[in-house]
Amino acid sequence: MKTINKLADIKKLSVFSYEYEVLWIPNAKVLYKAKFPEDDTEVWGWCDFAENRIYIDELFIETNLMRGAEILLHEWIHAGHEFLGLDDKSTEEQFTDLSAKMMLQYMKAEPEVFQFLFNILQGKLIKPIKKKAK
Repeated sequence: MKTINKLADIKKLSVFSYEYEVLWIPNAKVLYKAKFPEDDTEVWGWCDFAENRIYIDELFIETNLMRGAEILLHEWIHAGHEFLGLDDKSTEEQFTDLSAKMMLQYMKAEPEVFQFLFNILQGKLIKPIKKKAK
C-alpha cells in the first residue's frame, strides 16, 4: 500500500481498465489556453481523454489543499464519465447510477487516495506553508 503525504504524491489514478497520469503543473490556465485557444473557460485543471492524463495547477499543492482535492476529484470524475459514455444527453438516473458505481470502484481501486482526501476533510493534515514572495 502506497503512502500519500501530499497532493503531489498522487501521480496515477485508476479509471476502470485505464490508468491516468496526474500531472501537477505550473500555470495550468496558460497551458490550457495554448492547447484550446477557442475555449474561454476559467480552468485550474483538465482531463485529457486521448492521452489519459489529468492536469492540475500545482498552485494548490501548497496554498489550498481542499481546493486541490476538489479539482483532483472533479477531473477524475470527468475521466470516469468519459469511460462510461456519459454526456449531456444522459439522463439523471444514468448519471446517478453509473456515478455511484464509479465512485465505489474508485474507492476500491485507490483506497490510499481516498484516505488522504478524508484526512484533508477532517483537518488531519498540517496546513501547507504559502509560497514566499519572490
